[in-house]
Amino acid sequence: MDLGYAVVKGIVQGLAEFLPISSTAHLTFTNTLFQIFHWQSPLRPGEDEFFDIMLHLGTLLAVVIYFREDLMTILGVWLGRERADAKDPQSGLLLKKLPIFIAVSMMTTICWILFLLKGSGILFSKLHWATAQVENLSDYYFAHPIWVTIHLMLTGCLLFFCERSSQHGNRKSGEQFSMRNALAIGFMQGCAGVFHGISRSGSTICGGLFTGLDRITATRYTFLLSIPTFLMAAVYETVKLSKTGIILSLNWPVMLVGVVFSAVVGYFCVKYLIQYVATHSLYGFAVYCWIAAIIMMVLFLNTSHVVVAG
Repeated sequence: MDLGYAVVKGIVQGLAEFLPISSTAHLTFTNTLFQIFHWQSPLRPGEDEFFDIMLHLGTLLAVVIYFREDLMTILGVWLGRERADAKDPQSGLLLKKLPIFIAVSMMTTICWILFLLKGSGILFSKLHWATAQVENLSDYYFAHPIWVTIHLMLTGCLLFFCERSSQHGNRKSGEQFSMRNALAIGFMQGCAGVFHGISRSGSTICGGLFTGLDRITATRYTFLLSIPTFLMAAVYETVKLSKTGIILSLNWPVMLVGVVFSAVVGYFCVKYLIQYVATHSLYGFAVYCWIAAIIMMVLFLNTSHVVVAG
């Protein structure tokens, strides 16, 4: 793995994971560009997939560092060392209930993903669409990146209509956060987990806004929810790839450079996106998604080969 490739992908992951523009779509686009122009030496099977896992750990580190005080307060509340009525200073989320809400969102995400994957797997098998590489919807979308661009365009539509709807009615602060909000956000995250190209951060923020939350609460909850999400995904993918025996033979120094770039860029995205969303609309991100999707679609349609992102 080349150093330049690792740095570029680290920057792309750090930017696209937290901005509502889909990291999967941008990593797929980056992979394709590097292969078309031969900027990257050929990778072994599974190497790029594992590198993408490492990049997600970089963005996980960014969120943990940014929310370190909140996380310590949550731990203190649960251990009885902090006031039981302690709240998130910006959103007003009650920290004692926050882990419960996050657990509900995660369970909703997992159940919805399993339903989509198992259901599509059965359907693919019955219709004889299944192959060694494509067993369900998730595999199908990775094998046909043109769908990733379509989903990125849908992300733009989601952001556009979410912004329009959020301008009407009173918005709820973190103090009014309910199970309904947690369920909706978990459902939206599950959609993003299967329909690659749908932005995880964008869809979960919209899930919060659609259910009446204010911008700060929806955004901060989305980033806090990313901590167990990234961790669970990284563990799952690492265990899966460890069976291939590729992990011990990887170029770890180069990969770690990419992780550092992912963490640093991700940290500043988290820091400034929360401030940005509080005072700006999502229309700009919607337009960007539409333009980026069109460019990616033209590239994929005019390329005889595509690269699958992790």
